[in-house]
Amino acid sequence: MTRFERQYGTTAKTALPYAMDSDFNKVLQNQMRYYTNNPESGTISKVQNEIDDLKQIMVKNIDSLSERGERIELLVNKAEDLTNQSTQFQRQSRDLRRAMFWKNVKMYLLIGGIGFAIFWIILSISCGGLGIPKCR
Repeated sequence: MTRFERQYGTTAKTALPYAMDSDFNKVLQNQMRYYTNNPESGTISKVQNEIDDLKQIMVKNIDSLSERGERIELLVNKAEDLTNQSTQFQRQSRDLRRAMFWKNVKMYLLIGGIGFAIFWIILSISCGGLGIPKCR
């Protein structure tokens, strides 16, 4: 049973429109003043506070998502740079391997030529000249 029903009982059910206005006007004004001046008392203000809290949470979430997106973009850029660097490294290592191969081939030919020349000199000295006349 509400306070209104206790105070007015069954007379409220049979009353004419605005008949109880003078009696109930003070109570209504007090209640309106209470809910207007006290923001913590109404469900609307509670809902508004919850909406404000939710907005703050959503703003934080959006900020963290944008930061995450920036970090992902940085990682993608770094990955692309690493891919380019690895391709360049692979090309340079292949060129270096070829250069070292030809350097080694030249060295082996030079050593072989010097070895053959030394062998030829020793053979020609032991056989009596450049035409190797005694060894035939």
